Amino acid sequence: MKKLLLILIILSALTFCTEQNKEALKETKAEALKENIVRKGEIDVVTLDENGDEKLWQCPMDWNVLDDKAGNCPVCGMKLKEYTLDETKANLIKHGHKVKGHETPEGVKDDHGQPEDDHKGMSHE
Repeated sequence: MKKLLLILIILSALTFCTEQNKEALKETKAEALKENIVRKGEIDVVTLDENGDEKLWQCPMDWNVLDDKAGNCPVCGMKLKEYTLDETKANLIKHGHKVKGHETPEGVKDDHGQPEDDHKGMSHE
């Protein structure tokens, strides 16, 4: 009887640990996905267009969240919206993100009358 009870306790403990590991793995995968589609620094939209259809999926709230397939934004949860590469570039530039191959002319102001350079490091408007 003691052996059976001991075996049950051990099995329960193993099951509990396995469930905790599964949850930790899910969280790690979610973080990895978030890291993969939240773009930082200079963004090369042409390279991100892996399927070559000249379109990307972009979050209309977190403009630096870009993917080559439909999905949800890991930052705000909104559905990503499909844009052409030119629209994607324009959205990024308008919201203060750096785009590979685009130079912001000095003195150019954004929609709020601020120099474009004032947006460095910002992820939200």
